[in-house]
Amino acid sequence: MRGSGLVVKKTKKRSNLTLRQFFVLGFLFVAIIPAALLGMYQTVSSAWALENLEEKDLMRSLRSASTLVETYFENHENKARTLANLLEERPMPDTDRSYEDVVSLFKQFLTADMGFSEWRLLNTRGKTTVSYPSSQVGIEYHQLQWFKEMLDKPEVKVITNILEPKYNRDHVCLAIPMFNEGNMSNVLLGYIKLDYIGDLLLDTINYPVIIADEQGYNLFARDSLKEDTFQLNALLAKGINQFTPEWIEEEGSQFLSAYHKIPLYNWHVIVEKPQEQIRKHWQDRLVISFLGVLLMIFFMFALAPWFKRLIFNPLANLHAAFRSITDQETIALMDENQEVEEFLEIARDFNTMVQRFVDMLDEREKDFISGIESLSKAIEFRDKYTGGHSQRVAEYAVLIAKEMDLDDDQVEQIRIAGLLHDIGKIGVPGAILNKPGALTDAEWEKIKRHPAIAVEILSTGPFKDLAPHIRSHHERYDGKGYPDGLKGEEISLIAQILGVADAFDAMTTDRVYRSKMTIEQAKEELVKNRGLQFSPKVVDATLALIDKEILNNKDGLKMVKVI
Repeated sequence: MRGSGLVVKKTKKRSNLTLRQFFVLGFLFVAIIPAALLGMYQTVSSAWALENLEEKDLMRSLRSASTLVETYFENHENKARTLANLLEERPMPDTDRSYEDVVSLFKQFLTADMGFSEWRLLNTRGKTTVSYPSSQVGIEYHQLQWFKEMLDKPEVKVITNILEPKYNRDHVCLAIPMFNEGNMSNVLLGYIKLDYIGDLLLDTINYPVIIADEQGYNLFARDSLKEDTFQLNALLAKGINQFTPEWIEEEGSQFLSAYHKIPLYNWHVIVEKPQEQIRKHWQDRLVISFLGVLLMIFFMFALAPWFKRLIFNPLANLHAAFRSITDQETIALMDENQEVEEFLEIARDFNTMVQRFVDMLDEREKDFISGIESLSKAIEFRDKYTGGHSQRVAEYAVLIAKEMDLDDDQVEQIRIAGLLHDIGKIGVPGAILNKPGALTDAEWEKIKRHPAIAVEILSTGPFKDLAPHIRSHHERYDGKGYPDGLKGEEISLIAQILGVADAFDAMTTDRVYRSKMTIEQAKEELVKNRGLQFSPKVVDATLALIDKEILNNKDGLKMVKVI
C-alpha cells in the first residue's frame, strides 16, 4: 500500500503440549489451590475472625439505624416548624371561627403524617387553647420545668418524660416556640409515635434496635428483650464509647451491642445482635462455603479440558490476531483449523475482514491524496497565472525534505502542506489575484491575510496539525515576513521548506507582474536572500538539488522524482 506498509502473514501453530501444561498450572494455582485454602480457612477460622466479621456487620446496621432515626425526627421537626409558621400567620383562636381554622389545620397535618398522634397549642401561661384530637386537656404546663425553661430561652425542645398515661410510654413530644413581633406568643406541641419509626426500623434493620434518652434510659425497644421496660440501658451503663462493639448479658442471654449518639437530640441508638443469631449465621456461612468449594473443584476438573481445547485456545488465537492489527509491520490471520463450527466461521470472517481492511487502506490513501490534489487545483482555478502552482510547490518541498534526510512521516506532512498552502486565497477576491498592475496597500493587506484564512479553514478539520506551518510559510528568516513576524528557528522547519519551495516556483514561472526567471537567476536569488528571507539550511539543500541537476533544464525547470 505504497501501499499499506503491511505484510499479511499467518500465526505460527503453538505446541499443544506446552499450552496444556499452561492451563493445568493456571487452574491449579489460580483456582484449585485458592479454593481449597479458602475452604480450610472457613473450616478452622477462629472465634476472633467470626466476631470481627459480625462486628463489621453490626457497625453497618448501627449506621443505617442511626441515619434512619435522625432523618425521621428531623423530618418531623421540619413539619412541626412548618405548622408553627402557618399558625403564626393566622389570628390566634379567640373566636369560634379562628378556633375551627386551627383545628382544621391540625386535622390536615395529622392526616398527612401518621407519625403524629396529637397537636396542641399553648399560650404563654401554659394553658391549652386548642388541641386535636383530644378535646380537653387539664395539664398545667406552666408548672413543668421544660415550659419554664422555654419561657426563659425559647427554643425547640424534645420532651421524653410525658406525664399523660396514654402518651408516657410510646411517644415523645416536640415543643416548637411561636413568635409575634419578636416575642414568644405560643407553644406548639406535637406528639410523635415511636411505634411508627419502630416499624420502619424493623423493615430496614435485621437486628433489635433500641432508642435511649440522654440519661441512657430506654425510650423505645423493638424486637428486643427490653421491650416495654423503662430501665437504664446495660450497654450505656457500662460507659462504653460509641461505635465500640461490646458483649453484654441481659436476662440470661448474650448480645453483641453498640450505640451511636445523635447530637441533635442527645439520644442514643443501640443495635443488638443475639449470640444465637450470630452462631446461626456462622453455621450457614460455613456450610455454604464448604459446598461452594466442593462444587467449584468438581466443575473445574470436569470442564477444564473442554474449555481449554474448544474455547480458550481459539480465543487466544483470536486475541493474538486482533493484537497484530496494531502492529506497524504485520497483520496476522487466524488459523482456520478449528474444531468448533462457530470459531471456524469467526476465523474465516476475520481473515476476510483483514484482507478487506488492507484493501480499504490502500484505496482510502489513494482517494485521500486525490482529494487533496483536487482541492489544490480548485484553489488555483481562481488564479489563471498560477495553474499547477500548489502541485509544484508540494513536489519541490518533498525533494528538499528528502535532501535534508527528514523521515517519511515528515515528508508526507510537507507534501500535503504544499498542496494546501494557498487554500487561504479562497478568501481573496479574484480581481486582486489576477490584477495585472501594481497592488494598492489595501489590496496587498488582503493578499497578506491568506495564511490566517487558511488557518481558519483547516483548524477544525483533518489537517489542523498542518495549519500552524501553512500560517508561517510567508514568514522571513530575518523576521520581516507576515503574518506574525517570526524569525530564525521560531519558524517551523516545514514552514521554512514551504517558503523556499513557494518562492522558487514563483521565480521560475510566469506571473501577472513579471516573466519567469532562469534556473541560474533563481539560484542567485536564493543565495542572495540566504539568511535574510530564507533559512540557510533549506537554501543549501535546494542549491544541492540544483547542482545535482534534479532541478535544472534550459526551459527553466525539470522535475525528476527521487524514489
